[in-house]
Amino acid sequence: MPNRRLIIVVCCIGVALVWMIGKMGLMNFGLQQSGTGFSIGGHSVVITYGYYGNGDELAFAIIQTWPIGTPEQQMRADKRVDMNSGATPLIRSTDGRYIPVDTSGTVYMFFGDELRTMSVAMDEHTDTVGLRHKKDLEGVWSHFKQFERTKD
Repeated sequence: MPNRRLIIVVCCIGVALVWMIGKMGLMNFGLQQSGTGFSIGGHSVVITYGYYGNGDELAFAIIQTWPIGTPEQQMRADKRVDMNSGATPLIRSTDGRYIPVDTSGTVYMFFGDELRTMSVAMDEHTDTVGLRHKKDLEGVWSHFKQFERTKD
């Protein structure tokens, strides 16, 4: 009988520990990625997010845009971003070289071949809400601008 109680107590403690670790976000180590796509102001927009933990810290955002009607095959063959380069994507910089994304909160947005970047402090799950409701591409850029890190 005493062994049965001990087993029950140990099991309850184990379940409580697993629950607490999950609540603290300790089960999601490392960089993770997600994405979304939508149409806005005559453009198709695809955003790839890199984030840490449960989305509490945005590592990077890559915003690719094309005129509506661009064939999916052409969008997939886009040379501005290399998504198959390894753990993190490569971005074609303004000088034509591919560089790894900066995972310290950098936003990369392509307006055609023009690349804009900024450093932000935001999360992936709530601070990105509302992007698809902007009227145009400048509105998407402005949304990220409100989270821009100030240079000290």
